[in-house]
Amino acid sequence: MSDARFSVTMSEELYQEVDQFRHSHKYKTQTKAVVALVEKGLNSLGLPEPPPDGKVPITDARSTLMEVRFSQLDDQDKASVYSYAGYLLEQEKYQQTGEDGSGT
Repeated sequence: MSDARFSVTMSEELYQEVDQFRHSHKYKTQTKAVVALVEKGLNSLGLPEPPPDGKVPITDARSTLMEVRFSQLDDQDKASVYSYAGYLLEQEKYQQTGEDGSGT
C-alpha cells in the first residue's frame, strides 16, 4: 500500500513553528515532522483506538467526529446546539413512539 499525499498551506508563522519543531526533534524531513505533529494532535483528541481489522463502522466514526467537534465549541455555541436539539426533539417527526403508538 502506498502512502497518501496532499499539500498543506499554512501561515508563515505556523510554518516557522513546524520548522523549529523539525529541527529541535531532529526529523530529517518536513514531512516526517508534520506527520509526527498530526499524530500527536490526533492522539490528544482522545479518539478511540481503531478495531484490529481497521474498519470503523460509519456511525461510530460520525459520532466520534461530532463529539470532537462539539468539544471544540465555545460555551455560547454549545448552548446554541443544545437549544436547537431541544427544538428538534419537540418536533413530531422526531418524537419516539412506544409499541402502543404513544410518545415516550
